[in-house]
Amino acid sequence: MRDGSDKPIYNAKIHVLIKYGFLGKRQTELEVGTNSDGKARVTGLPNMPKKPLEFTIKSGTVEKNITDDPADHCHANFDVTLTVP
Repeated sequence: MRDGSDKPIYNAKIHVLIKYGFLGKRQTELEVGTNSDGKARVTGLPNMPKKPLEFTIKSGTVEKNITDDPADHCHANFDVTLTVP
């Protein structure tokens, strides 16, 4: 997680809603923050969620969405840059 000047963003919030179970009726929300290097790790996600997972990344007023399907990318890494429009 970096800002427009390529500096790490500390404590940017990454939120994901995971739907699972019969007809996707069950759900779990997960939120993590980035460390001083602008990195965060999420482990233990289900490999067969009901749909691709949408991660919402927010720092201050800037927000970005990233979509990932754990069935396709078991160990996905994303480089995200948040810039103020």
